Amino acid sequence: MLLAVALIAVVAQANTGHSAQSSDHDVAIDTMVFHLVGISLWVGGLVAFLGLARQHVQHLQVIARTQQTQHIYLDAETNLEIRIVSTLDGRKFEQELSDYREVEGVKFPFKIKMLVDGVQQSQINVQSVEFNVKMDDAMFKVVK
Repeated sequence: MLLAVALIAVVAQANTGHSAQSSDHDVAIDTMVFHLVGISLWVGGLVAFLGLARQHVQHLQVIARTQQTQHIYLDAETNLEIRIVSTLDGRKFEQELSDYREVEGVKFPFKIKMLVDGVQQSQINVQSVEFNVKMDDAMFKVVK
């Protein structure tokens, strides 16, 4: 909805600006729209960057005995994990955790995104969480 309103505003500006007075009206309007869209994307990118820069995050670097490094990012206000990043064989693996809900006094992420090299591979949307659920031992027997 917000995108549609923004596009309408850009087109309205292009049709009423000084380029609309040109003798080659269509080229002037198209050029103005391209400039306005470019500026809008640039300003939008700056706003998004500033929003991320203002997010207060704690960073923990964990190094295993195998020398594999894992970066854990915690929300500074809640101390909950919001991102876990590791690198293996030159590839970057990320988990983004969000939508924390309290279940029996424990905060649990109900939304987990998995990314490889910045490309989302999967997303887990948790429906419910239960602790200490009784399970039949037969479920864990190895079939020969």
